[in-house]
Amino acid sequence: MKADLAGGSASSSVMSEEIDKHVLRKYEIQQKLGKGAYGIVWKSVDKKTRDVVAVKKIFDAFQNATDAQRTFREIMFLQEVNNHENIVRLLNVLKAENDRDIYLIFEYMETDLHAVIRANILEDIHKQYIMYQLFKALKYMHSAELLHRDVKPSNLLLNSECQMKIADFGLARSLTNIADNKDSTPILTDYVATRWKVLRTPHSCNSGLISCFAGIEPLRFFWVLQDTHLESIHGQVVVSSENFLEESQFSLAPRP
Repeated sequence: MKADLAGGSASSSVMSEEIDKHVLRKYEIQQKLGKGAYGIVWKSVDKKTRDVVAVKKIFDAFQNATDAQRTFREIMFLQEVNNHENIVRLLNVLKAENDRDIYLIFEYMETDLHAVIRANILEDIHKQYIMYQLFKALKYMHSAELLHRDVKPSNLLLNSECQMKIADFGLARSLTNIADNKDSTPILTDYVATRWKVLRTPHSCNSGLISCFAGIEPLRFFWVLQDTHLESIHGQVVVSSENFLEESQFSLAPRP
């Protein structure tokens, strides 16, 4: 795992880079990979197995209902899909001594698609292989009625062999849970943590908009693949809008 740290509302007063002693007894910290509003990630080595891992410390993970749900979903969904070759593996979960922070231990991935696109080093064969792996991961999740809802290049992790693994399940939702709670408030909200200029699929929009596309399954499935592939080709965001309907009109419009 690389530093896939979404922006958010965590208080700066609790964003400590100090690592708990019981974590340091298990993992040898080598390098800080990145820091965001939700947490910090270090490249580390498991002292027992000598495997290279990524230690992600989530700041004040349970300070409010939204952050607690995001953390809970990420852990629970990752545990359910932990054996797929194109989904990042969650290896361990450790609580912090302050009972506010939490540590997630992931397999280590060297970079992400966003960084590789910016470096302009992808050949056509690489782009095809990455998209093929993304197809496999999404097909696997969708077959279990699990929607990721935040697929974007920075959440597609890569290693030196061009293996792709999708990460960051904090915004994921289970359609099975929705079906089991028909009388409850819809949970497919319009909220996206990294909302500014994010390519949002219909999955990340509210339930009313999703229902409009209920009979257009290919659109729901291929939306994010189209935009991710276009960004990998052109090296920049191709479709970017604050309005879902405007995005859908652009996406469905005939191409010259």
